[in-house]
Amino acid sequence: MRRSSPSCVITLRNFLIGTLLALVFLRFCGSTPIKIFQTSFDNISKTVIDENKNVTAVLRKGDLTEIRGKKNPCHLRGGRAQDTDWNKIMGLFKRFILCVLFSWVISACMPSIKAGTTATLPPGKPQETLVSLTFDDGNADNYEIAAVLKQYGFHATFYIPSGLVGSQGFMTWDQLQTLQNDGNEIGGHTLDHIKLGGLAAGTVRHEICDDRTNLMEHGINPVSFAYPFGNYDEQVKQIVKDCGYSDARTIRGGPEKTSPSDPYALLAFPYIVADTDLGKLERYVGGTRKEGGGWIIFIFHHVCDSCDYYSVKSDIMNNFIYWLAEQQSAGHIKVRTVGEVVMGFTLH
Repeated sequence: MRRSSPSCVITLRNFLIGTLLALVFLRFCGSTPIKIFQTSFDNISKTVIDENKNVTAVLRKGDLTEIRGKKNPCHLRGGRAQDTDWNKIMGLFKRFILCVLFSWVISACMPSIKAGTTATLPPGKPQETLVSLTFDDGNADNYEIAAVLKQYGFHATFYIPSGLVGSQGFMTWDQLQTLQNDGNEIGGHTLDHIKLGGLAAGTVRHEICDDRTNLMEHGINPVSFAYPFGNYDEQVKQIVKDCGYSDARTIRGGPEKTSPSDPYALLAFPYIVADTDLGKLERYVGGTRKEGGGWIIFIFHHVCDSCDYYSVKSDIMNNFIYWLAEQQSAGHIKVRTVGEVVMGFTLH
């Protein structure tokens, strides 16, 4: 985690730390009697102590001219005066003042250190915490999770390589149409799910633009795109834009800002894989929120019980959706499709 810059704002925590340090310092380094109002002792011209520890002291200056026949208020041992009750009170007062001064310095100069999560929000205007659930490749098992999303009123973004639709292990056109009718977003993912970086412009245009045309001819309204394997270059980005897409998602670097600086290179969290547990998914969201907000884009592939390395277990996915619903109900997050966040309004 990052370390915040030193702040001159006094916090209660730092004040208490400074007080504690001052007390420790005085406990181990302050045993020598503190000489309060030393000039009062300088005014003593003569001190005589008898065997009964009675004192006769004649003062040079005048608040007290002499003390006779009274218990010695300032016993002399080893040539050094010990504190009277008054001096003890003043000594405690001086210690209190030192504690205050010490804690003031500590609170003014000590940086606030984050331990696991930030103690305060980073500088700047806090962002909302947005969550987008994205599913790549159009795998058939994705269709089942759509029913769970619908139960909680959530919508997801499904990136579809249209050349694979209807093939074994992939969703059908009817299923995609149902997903869209339920409010989910269907995005482009090329015709054949190939890496695009470094390919000839004509090949890239065919994979991206013809894929979008294919989706539209089947009643789909694709506005978002995802680079297969996260592979792209500047030429690919430009063609995505030229083909009519409003945004394109990568596979790393998240969280993204809620107002992305480059909508054709949206930052996402790493692939969710078979050993990803529920706690990690929750920490992605909770950590982003505590850091001041942002846009968490999740990337899922299969939803199954370890059928593939790029998969999430069904029970983990179900529990995560339930947890997201709780967080949204509490006002901590908002679950939105990618297109809704980029375009700023509900697509359906």
